[in-house]
Amino acid sequence: MAERTSIIDPATGARRWWLVALRLLVLIVGGYAAASALVAGTAHVLPATGLARSEAVALVSMCGFGFYLALLIWGFSQPHLTRLVLGFTLAGGFGLALMMAMRV
Repeated sequence: MAERTSIIDPATGARRWWLVALRLLVLIVGGYAAASALVAGTAHVLPATGLARSEAVALVSMCGFGFYLALLIWGFSQPHLTRLVLGFTLAGGFGLALMMAMRV
């Protein structure tokens, strides 16, 4: 008699669970870091357009929730974890570049 094999391999199930946990960790922590870098960079840029510094900070702080939500939605749509990490790195780097460009 042929031996029956399980459709669900326990090793594959455990690996999949770790990948989901890693993706959630990258989404939550990386998305927050990228959104905060974008908020900081935009808060440095807006006073150069003539907006008062306090109003720029208040406006960008409220927009930060939208930045974070957009990054999370985009992150859940990415099929590969490397593309997700690269996207968050680029978004955070863009925010840091904005911040550093306005310090000069």
